[in-house]
Amino acid sequence: MTWFLAAVRCLLLLLALAGVAATILPGVDGDTWWIRVLDFPRLEFLIAMAAVALLLALLPRRTCLIPIALTVDSDVIPFGPHL
Repeated sequence: MTWFLAAVRCLLLLLALAGVAATILPGVDGDTWWIRVLDFPRLEFLIAMAAVALLLALLPRRTCLIPIALTVDSDVIPFGPHL
């Protein structure tokens, strides 16, 4: 069950990052349609990001991603939320 909560937390964090990106992108100078389409649904972004934040707050904090081991010159450097 822990892996499921970790996957849900990872998905919610990705959704939060997408929401931040969708909020920042309209500030970019340009007339590209996929940036300009993000100009007006501000209320929808606010509601979606509030829902994601609420769900992240409701999840237990110990359901972090599984620590990843980065290999650098045959040394294993632990990398993950346990640091």
